[in-house]
Amino acid sequence: MANDYLFKVDAASMKESLEVRVPMLDEDLVAFGLSLPHHLKVQGRTCKRVLRTVAQRMLPTVVAKKPKRGFGVPLETWVDSGFNEQLREVLLGPSSRLPAFFRPEAYAKIVKALSETCAATDVPGQTLYGRAIMLLAAQLALARLQ
Repeated sequence: MANDYLFKVDAASMKESLEVRVPMLDEDLVAFGLSLPHHLKVQGRTCKRVLRTVAQRMLPTVVAKKPKRGFGVPLETWVDSGFNEQLREVLLGPSSRLPAFFRPEAYAKIVKALSETCAATDVPGQTLYGRAIMLLAAQLALARLQ
């Protein structure tokens, strides 16, 4: 793989006990896939036609036709209320430097929604945490400027 990405991802994922390897790295299988004519690989917006056909033959229809979806990290269950309280204090408390650069009403609902177990908004918890971590990074950078 170019630039050793496979090695780097593999090493980082092993450190965190996370499986992220590409499932089909067999060189003969890759060569076979590359040798297939285009019309067997793609039709319109449908890709991996051969693989999908094999899956339909060997797997239950409900599995073979299942749409692609991402892996959601259950942050709401991994992060305790103590973290949410500290995050709220750091980002919304009197020592926060964020109001000098951002409108508090724009980011306060993100932080408050996290404290209320994400019930106050229709934004997924993972998105809320991503935004909160971005705000926390901004807060830390601004604190270093003092």
